[in-house]
Amino acid sequence: MRKAYLISTELLQQIQMHLEENLPEEACGLLGGNNHTFRTWQPIENILHSPTRYRMNAEQQLKAFLHFEENQLDLLGIVHSHPNGPPLPSQTDLEEAYYPEAIY
Repeated sequence: MRKAYLISTELLQQIQMHLEENLPEEACGLLGGNNHTFRTWQPIENILHSPTRYRMNAEQQLKAFLHFEENQLDLLGIVHSHPNGPPLPSQTDLEEAYYPEAIY
């Protein structure tokens, strides 16, 4: 059975703004929260600056994880866009999904 997650309109707007600001490149970031509720959005730079691939800036990713830990939040979600592709995970996305506890 799939679990439902809750996200505020404000967080959705923050994510959408980040994705739009990074066009035509893929954009990415992390969602932290608890109890299936997203509480914070941490945008991360795509160091590949590519419209078809992404790799998170390691320093920013570490800072996001520390923020989650300091605020007793879990990594709940990983976001990245496909500006020129379908809204589905690619084969590469599936192969590089290193955090099985997070939704993508």
